[in-house]
Amino acid sequence: MKKLILTMMFILLTLGQVWAVSPFRVKRLVGEYRHKDGFELVSIGPLGVGLLKHAVTRYGDLDKSDRKALASFKGVKGLIVLDFGDAPAKEKERFSAKMEKILSGEELIMEAKDDGERFYIYGTEKDGKLKDCILLSPGDAFVYVRGSISLEDLMKMNL
Repeated sequence: MKKLILTMMFILLTLGQVWAVSPFRVKRLVGEYRHKDGFELVSIGPLGVGLLKHAVTRYGDLDKSDRKALASFKGVKGLIVLDFGDAPAKEKERFSAKMEKILSGEELIMEAKDDGERFYIYGTEKDGKLKDCILLSPGDAFVYVRGSISLEDLMKMNL
């Protein structure tokens, strides 16, 4: 379980976007779709993230490398995940098009295509840190990780 949590956090943070766009616009769009059929939202604020980190640190069976990896995430302040894989096709298309419009003009770090499905990673680095990350898989999911992680720490992780 601990490896899964750390791996998920690592993946989310490496799939990043630094906010040159307004977080307000992104959060407003997520809020607009959160109650629609097929859209499921999980939002964890600073207190929840802190409690999760504390619980994993205190009660998890962590070895030295796990503790080091977890310490790298001390700058993470929040997480929003919007899963819309079960939404009607037209709603998926509308949400994805609106989000892509908000993110247009941002630096695209990576675009992947597998079996016809696309996956986008946006972001920039500032002062050796990856901040406020965004991952968008049109038609499936949107993830926003608020906070920062040192790129140096990220490269040292041995998951």
